[in-house]
Amino acid sequence: MSEPISSHSEESQTVEPSRSGWMVVVAVLFVAFGVLSMWHLFQGSTPWDRGKILNAVFSSASLVVGLALWFRQNWARWLGIVWLAWMFATKVLWWHYRGELESGKRTMALLTCLICLMILWYLYQNPFRPRQHVEK
Repeated sequence: MSEPISSHSEESQTVEPSRSGWMVVVAVLFVAFGVLSMWHLFQGSTPWDRGKILNAVFSSASLVVGLALWFRQNWARWLGIVWLAWMFATKVLWWHYRGELESGKRTMALLTCLICLMILWYLYQNPFRPRQHVEK
């Protein structure tokens, strides 16, 4: 009997792109933000209003994006880009509305914006690539 023809030998290895380690860091940041936001949400005894519901949705989206990025889902990359762009825009408008951009908190606000923009650029520039098999 003849053996089936296979394109890969049994000794093939999976080689990850070298940049995939940074995607794990981004995923951990998304998950940490979601967990901390959820923890902060349930600490207070105030009733559930529109602000708390919006915060719950925002935190849940962060958790979903972080876990999906961890498992290398390409749709999570795009959801993360939209989520970060929305967060960036709302934070800048909120800080402007509260006058924090003119006060002493400007350094923290600008640092947060810079980190968001760097993560946005990284997610945009680094799509998930299929795993490559290398024959020995």
